[in-house]
Amino acid sequence: MIKKLAVKIKKYLGIIVHILMNIFGGGLTLFLSTKSTNSTSVLLRLFNGLKLLLSTKKQYNNCLNKNLSDFNKNFHINNSYLHLCLSDFNDNAGVTSAYFWQDLWAAKHIFEDNPKVHFDIGSRLDGFIAHLLSFRKNITLIDIRPLPVKIPNLEFIEADATNLDGIEDESIESLSALCSLEHFGLGRYGDPVDPDACFKAFNAIQKKMIVGGKVYISVPIGYEHLEFNAHRVFYPETLINCFDEMKLIEFSCIPNDDKIEYNVDIHKYDNYVERGGILVYSYLKKWIVDLN
Repeated sequence: MIKKLAVKIKKYLGIIVHILMNIFGGGLTLFLSTKSTNSTSVLLRLFNGLKLLLSTKKQYNNCLNKNLSDFNKNFHINNSYLHLCLSDFNDNAGVTSAYFWQDLWAAKHIFEDNPKVHFDIGSRLDGFIAHLLSFRKNITLIDIRPLPVKIPNLEFIEADATNLDGIEDESIESLSALCSLEHFGLGRYGDPVDPDACFKAFNAIQKKMIVGGKVYISVPIGYEHLEFNAHRVFYPETLINCFDEMKLIEFSCIPNDDKIEYNVDIHKYDNYVERGGILVYSYLKKWIVDLN
């Protein structure tokens, strides 16, 4: 009697642990991704997810009692292998984000230009860099953080890109920095604290570009301020003035996760802040600059 009770307790404790792991190990993020993020909404979504889980589990076990394929012998439900997904039942087919749009934007331009070598400073490896690796070789990624794996067709340089030391002046044909330069000098990624670091990087980039070279940059834009220790938010005009040796040939923005606005006025979002003075981070300035 006691042994049976202990087995049942262990079984249900295992289920509870899996539910808690789902919630606090990533599930809660999915619950909170809905438009309504109040506690009632989160709990309701959790409840509906659990209800659907119990229903589908019962259906699955009932189906196994029927004459199914022999290949199903190893696919019965075992509580030791539960991997509960409680929010996928009413999700969309996928999501877009500022990173989604900016990565496609820059990758398309680089595909069309097809430079001999493309340099990148700190862009996302499993996003933009992966896009580039799908269609080209000769990519050099510079990042202050280590990269413990070797990736074919990608040369990695672990370095502080503030001054781009070790790279000859007027030697780079194509360079990108997507959502990276705004972090420089804040210490967030283990880099030296330097309030001028991003501006030093802007100057260094200009020095390293050949005449006719192209730079692809994205940064948060809006009412200009620092959100320590995350990043800076820039007026577009600040960036244009900093890159005074180069010519702006495109300025595009991502006003929300659903679209990108091409060739907009540079002052369109100068005063954009949410109520409470918090910048909408998905507002990114995305531009290409071209040396005269």
